[in-house]
Amino acid sequence: MKYLFYVLLLLSLIACEKEAVISCLENASHPTWASERFKDNYDIQLPANYDGIGMAGFEGYFFLKYRQDSLVEFRYNYCGPLYCEPYGDTLTSPSPNFIVATNQMGDSVNLASIQEFCNQGEVIGLLYHDNIANATGRYFMKVDNQFLEGLEIYFDTKELQEVKDVINTIVEQ
Repeated sequence: MKYLFYVLLLLSLIACEKEAVISCLENASHPTWASERFKDNYDIQLPANYDGIGMAGFEGYFFLKYRQDSLVEFRYNYCGPLYCEPYGDTLTSPSPNFIVATNQMGDSVNLASIQEFCNQGEVIGLLYHDNIANATGRYFMKVDNQFLEGLEIYFDTKELQEVKDVINTIVEQ
């Protein structure tokens, strides 16, 4: 009976390990979405049903785009009193299995679901998100061999595929 327990435990660990494997989404443009400036050296594409000022600012930039039905919001605003930085936090190396972020209500949440984004097989971005109804996400972009926070995302979990599709269009100019 003890052996059966250990075998089942081992199999469950292997199954959990397989669930942690992430397939990398290969970077691709969308044929019908409009392209706009996202950061100094990057563009993004969004569907036509998005509003917001996009990239704006004078002493550094911030970004805001949201779906007209408010189910998805993309933004970054890494601003201090005098200047806005293009990126937020840096991920530790190797990348953690989860990060702690602040949701729209100001509460701390664990973002433990991870999606990799690739360009010609090289990982260029990591999306950390949770899976609750009003989900929170953080997208980290590979810049100078570091993953820097480049985008905050708030979305209805049913729109996760659209979130991934939009992020997948972020391309260096």
